Amino acid sequence: MRKIADSNHFQFINNNHSYYYKNKEHVDEKNEFDVLLELNDTHKKAVKYKGEFWNYVTLVDDKHTQGWKIHISSTIENYLRIFYLVSKYCISQNINFKYIKNMKMYRLSHDKSYSRESAGKFIVIYPCEKSFQTVIESLYKILHNFKGQYILSDKRYKDSQCIYYRYGEFYPIYVLNELGVKESFILDDNNNYYKDERLPYYKKPHWVDNIIDELYLEEKESLLLKEYNITSVINFSSTGGTYIGSKNNKEFIIKEARAFTGLDRTNNYSKDRLLHEKKY
Repeated sequence: MRKIADSNHFQFINNNHSYYYKNKEHVDEKNEFDVLLELNDTHKKAVKYKGEFWNYVTLVDDKHTQGWKIHISSTIENYLRIFYLVSKYCISQNINFKYIKNMKMYRLSHDKSYSRESAGKFIVIYPCEKSFQTVIESLYKILHNFKGQYILSDKRYKDSQCIYYRYGEFYPIYVLNELGVKESFILDDNNNYYKDERLPYYKKPHWVDNIIDELYLEEKESLLLKEYNITSVINFSSTGGTYIGSKNNKEFIIKEARAFTGLDRTNNYSKDRLLHEKKY
């Protein structure tokens, strides 16, 4: 069975309530995202729909149910600026997108307990395939100096620190599995169901060709982890792993803190807390 944090059960238990039910207490009050959207949508051409976790902005009637999509991450310091720039670009280019609806959901998506494969996703952009490379390159230029959390399920675009992409559902086909968990599917090249898995690593469906033909920069390996022989894993979370390793015949517990993960109420990240733990 999957961990609670890796399933949609997390939405049901995050209520501080005695009963197990999905949280429907999110009041759709006007927030900073709505204000920025209004500034960018001067011609009032966007059709907006408010969901429980995401808000959706439709600018073109696109019938594609799956394809290549772009994920944008951010930090607590730059999220408003990123939202303004990305929404402005998408509206000007008539590109559909969705975004985390408010700050409560934003903080939830950066929480240590949130699923590793979904953590950090702030804005999701749905370009048509023929313009995908133009769109992602334009966003790369717009957001070149911005940072955000690494999205584990995706491929990083060039050397960007906030732009990632993967192939998956636009409008998912939902099926309940034997555990009663709702899972999403796409169709393969033979129109058979193919599970659209969100994994803590990048995986492209076998029948899909790479959308971008380029030499990818190799991800930097942890110099610290290379010094140790990792023998087992104690735990994984969205902030990183806790491992048992050895060096020079001594055994150690090794803690990982991924950049811009585990945002807490004091606006500190997991890296800040781990440095504090090391100090004291």
